[in-house]
This record gives sequence, C-alpha cells and structure tokens, in this order.
Amino acid sequence: MMVDVVLLAALEKENVALSQMLANLSQDDPYTFQGALAPYPVFTLRNGLTVALAPHVSMGQLAAALGTSLMLHDLHPQLVILGGIAGCIEHEKDGLVHGDVIVSDQIVDYELEKIREDRREIRARDFQSSRGVRHHLSKALESWKPLASDLPSRPDGLRRVSRAVTGSVFSGNKVLANSTERDVLRALRPTVVAIEMEAAGVAAMLEQMRILDRFVMIKSITDLADQNKGDAWHEYACAASASCIGYLLMNTLPAYLDSLSTIDRDKKLRLQRSAQHALKSFLASQTSTVPAFEAVAQDMLKRTLDEIASLASVAQSEEATYQGRVGIGDNYLLRAGPLFRRATRIFATSLDSVSTFWMDRRNRRKVRDFIRSHAEAVDRANVMRLFVFSKPHNAHDHAIRLDYHAEHFENTFVCSRKQYVNLLKVLAPDTGDKYLSRDFAIIDCSTSQGSSTFFADLDDDSLSLNRALYDHPAAEVDCAKTIALFQELAALAPGELSSKHHVLKWQPEHWRTAVWPLNLETMFAEQTAGVFHMVAFNVTDQDYGELRSLLADIKYQILDGTPNSPGALATRHGIRDVRIFKQIDQEGRLVDPVSKGLIHYKSHPEMRYILLMQFAQKDRLTHFMIDREHLRMRLDLFKRLGGEIASAIQELQVDTPEVLEQAKTSKEIYERLEFLAADRMSRHDFVDDELISEMVRKTPPQL
Repeated sequence: MMVDVVLLAALEKENVALSQMLANLSQDDPYTFQGALAPYPVFTLRNGLTVALAPHVSMGQLAAALGTSLMLHDLHPQLVILGGIAGCIEHEKDGLVHGDVIVSDQIVDYELEKIREDRREIRARDFQSSRGVRHHLSKALESWKPLASDLPSRPDGLRRVSRAVTGSVFSGNKVLANSTERDVLRALRPTVVAIEMEAAGVAAMLEQMRILDRFVMIKSITDLADQNKGDAWHEYACAASASCIGYLLMNTLPAYLDSLSTIDRDKKLRLQRSAQHALKSFLASQTSTVPAFEAVAQDMLKRTLDEIASLASVAQSEEATYQGRVGIGDNYLLRAGPLFRRATRIFATSLDSVSTFWMDRRNRRKVRDFIRSHAEAVDRANVMRLFVFSKPHNAHDHAIRLDYHAEHFENTFVCSRKQYVNLLKVLAPDTGDKYLSRDFAIIDCSTSQGSSTFFADLDDDSLSLNRALYDHPAAEVDCAKTIALFQELAALAPGELSSKHHVLKWQPEHWRTAVWPLNLETMFAEQTAGVFHMVAFNVTDQDYGELRSLLADIKYQILDGTPNSPGALATRHGIRDVRIFKQIDQEGRLVDPVSKGLIHYKSHPEMRYILLMQFAQKDRLTHFMIDREHLRMRLDLFKRLGGEIASAIQELQVDTPEVLEQAKTSKEIYERLEFLAADRMSRHDFVDDELISEMVRKTPPQL
C-alpha cells in the first residue's frame, strides 16, 4: 500500500502520543490496513496527507531495522519519521533542555568498536540526512511553538516553551545513564547533541533500499544521559515530539512530499474527488441504500485508488513496490491476468502449496479460460512455468492441468519440492526458505520508454510487484541465473527429464506413458506418502486414566507447543497429526465399519492403548527421536510406568539437564529404559509403502 508518511516509534507510550496527534489532525477515523504480520492504522489528515502509524518496534537497532523491513514490505511511503524520546549529550553549547526537540541532520552509529589491549576504538558510521529534508525543515522549525493543549504540564513546573533544533544524533544499543561514558562520546564527536537507540537501525535498512533520503528522526529530550536519568519527563517528551511532527505534517511536509512524489498530488486529488463524486452519484441513483454499505463502498474506493497509485509508481520508479490482495479465483485474475497477458516474456514458478488458483478444482474453468486467452496474446515460446509438487500423488492428480498448460505453452516444467530446494540454493541462496512458500515470476513488459523487467511474487493472499534487480545486494532472487536455468530447461525434448536438475519437460498426456512412474520415482526419491510412529501401552484401565491425561498433555505440547516454544516440535519435525487410541476388542460388539475389524494391532494384544503420530518424511522421525523435548516427554512416560523403571531412572540420574544435553548418551540410556519397559510399553515405526507405479496405475488424474 502506498502512503505519504509512515511514523515509527520504539515504545508504546511514544506510539500512543503519535496516535493521539494523528487523530486530532485527521478529518475522519482511520481505516486499518492489514500488513503481513500486523495492522496499520492509516489516517487521512485535513490537508490530504495519508499517514500510517507502524506498530511500536521495541528498543534497539536490531528491532528497529526488523520493524522497518517489515514496514517496507507492507507499505510504500514517501517519507519515514522516527519519533519518541532521546537523551542530551551537549546541552551547554546549544542550550537544549528537557522537553526540547532534536531533528536529525545526521545519525552517528557508535556501536562498532575495535578492542585493543589498552583501549577501545569506536568506529562510527554516519548516515547523512538529505539536503532536501534539511532545507524544508530547518526554516519551519524556527516558527514551531507547541500549543498548550498539545502538552501536559512540565515536570519542572516552569512556563518554558519547548523549541526545536536540528543537529547530529548518536545512535546505539545502550541505555546511557553514565556521565563518564557520555563524555567519551562527546569527545569523539563534539558536534553531536543527542543520543538515542533506534535511528541507526532504521537508517541502515533504508540505506540498503536506497531511500535513506526519505528518513528523518524527530525526538524530544528526556534526560542528560547521566546518573540522574529517569522516566519523569517521558510523557511530556513523547507529546512534544508528536506535536512537532504534527506541525511539520500540516505545514511543511506537503510541499516537500510534492517535490518527491512520482505521481502529481493535484492529479491524484482530482482523481480521488472525481471517483468519489461518481460513487455518490451511483449510490444516489439506487432506489434503496444503507448508510453502512455506503461507508463500505467509500472504504473500497479509497483502497482501490491507493492500490492504483502504488501500481503506477512501479512504472516510474525502480525503488517502488506494488502490493495487492489477490486471494483466489477472480481476485487473482483481476490483478495478475492483465499483467501476464501483456507480458512479452515470463519465467514463473508455481508451488502446489501456494498456487491455489492453478490447483483448486473450483477454478478449473477459469484456469482453462485464462490459459487460452493468455496464449492468444503472447509468443507461446516465451512463457515458461515450473510447477513444483510436494508429493508424487499431487503431480499425478494435476496431470490433466499440466496437459492443458503444455498444449498452449511448450515450455512447461515439473519438479519435486525436494529438487526445488536444491534449485533455490543457487537462485536465492539467502532467501530460499521464503520462496518455499511464495511463487515468483520474472516478467518483461513493454513500456512507453521501451521494455522493462519486473519481479513479482505471490502467496495465497497477496501479489507484490517491483522492478527486477540484477547484480544488486537487495535482490532476493538472482534474476540472471533464473532466466539462464529456464533457457537451459527449454532445450530439453518434450517428455525428457533433466539428469542434472531432475526437472521434467512436460508433454501432453505424458502421464499415460510407461516412463511416467519412473520419472516420479526419480524426482521424488525416497519421499513417501506417510510415516507413522506408534507407542502402545499395557496398563490397567484404572492406571490408564492417569496415563491418558499425560498422553493428552504430550499431544497438545507437540501440536500447539508450550508458552516458551509454541508449536516447535510439530513445525520442526514435520508432524502432521497425533492421535490417542483405545484398541477395539474384535470379540465384542464394536467393529470398525470401514475395515470390518480386520485392521488392528496384533503384535502385543494386551497393549490396548496407543499413541500414534504421523510424520511427513522418514528423516523427520529420525531427528525427532533425539530431540531434547521429545526425550523429556519419553522420560515422563517412563516415570509414569513406575516400578523397576522408576528405580532405574533414579539410579542412572537421567533426569538432569547435563544428560539431556548429550543426545547420543541420552539415546543409549533411553534404549535401556525401553528394554526394561518392554512388557508395559512397545514402540513401532511404519511407512506407507505404496509404490508410485501402483498409485499411477490405480488412480487416474483429476479432471
């Protein structure tokens, strides 16, 4: 989403002050834009500026950098302002006192040090504010005088009016309350007047994105960075910072943002007014209206205009990014359809876990219509798509869809998720994990200035688009290597499997050939439909009451996690499900209607109570068996069985962190305990051993 300004703050109290200021300057209540991980209230000020307030990021450079990165993924601002509180380094020279405001013209990161035997050397890193920001703000700051209604009473009881100055600011990860350390920094850079903890993190992230000139820090003084540091001035300083930011938003920044804008502001406002007028005329023509529905329509219109502006900015700026909510079906076609149909070249990936549009049966007709219209609009040889499947069953189920795609686009490829992981190690070495849950495409499009290349990525909810970056540190995917890979695969014959990459070039009705099962076995080597880990117990019905309670705790610790490690085991080890069973007595009246009672556990008929877990792959089960949390759960089970086992646990001193940290030693000890518990507990592992050839023979692809 494109906005004029984003406000950032580290502390909740800083965020609250900014929110109150924006509410006072807005013409309507804010609407909420839902980002990838957090919502953003978006305010439209009385002068037309759109300002988003980011969630408070917590203290320190790392938290600030991560919060900025997330914000830039969700929002595309023309200016980023960091507000809040700071300490004063040099109050004698500039006369700064509590409650005054410092506006950065330079950020000095003092964290990097070289430590020698006899001293430490601070290797400061500077982030310079742009001349444009300094020019527009410096004159305005001279006339800022906060209104009495903007600020609470001063803690010192004075009637002094806060003022604002520009200057250099130290930024580091330390809460400085030591005059000696403060004076060391003052000697390092005598021109620096204040110190805080987040600006360098924000600046470093924006510098990586080549938009450092869109950043300014505006904070208020709460202390002198000495032993008298306290919280008494926090409320006042938060309000002073917010007041100064609000003054600049209303009086100075609109002109500055106009000089930056990639879309003329007057044209944008005229477009908004025309669209709002058209909407009101349409609603007035209806025989019956509902005020709540009208409000929804107004909100939809505003978001649509914002999305259009964001999309237009990508065509004009190499740094802009478009993001639209797509979902499935028609929403996907509305945004992605025209983009792909008007492209001159496309290199795309589609994962079965992401591409709901391609894989959902409900979209069958839409998929066919889209492929047909797409093929009519482009050079078919220039459209290349790699379909990635997590299981052989999925690849076979969607074979007819692959047929239809290959009939229109000869460069249609198929591979397994396992092989795709190997490809991403080359194409996206630093962000491969991200693109295991997102599709991406490199798209050449004609523009008024010629041809441009764009990079798009898609999850099941949103489509992002920006200019493709070649040989740039900010590029998440190596576009040149991706294009080279697709061109290499295009040289394969139809139906040929690449021996180097284990990628198949699809030909229509390839699933009918005798080689198809062999291709699947090669691509999905040793990947099975399911792996099962079963533990059975021989206990009395009375003892089972207590055991069942423990098994239920174990089940939900695995699936839901604990407060310290939410969902860790299930996520870490690919655990799909955990079940607790009581075996059905075949001689009684209870007979499973599906299996007719023929499927039951016979190895130890007296072990009637079962804990069953399903894993995605065999190697996941192997790692699970030596996981420390799992070993702790097994120990709890052994303790519950009591008797000789409990004595052995005490004798071996198993229940100590030192032993549990040694996975190999623990494994040997637990194997001994299992031997002692053999008459009361039994463990078995199973693999769904269906052959791919049998699956292909028995199961036709989905229509």
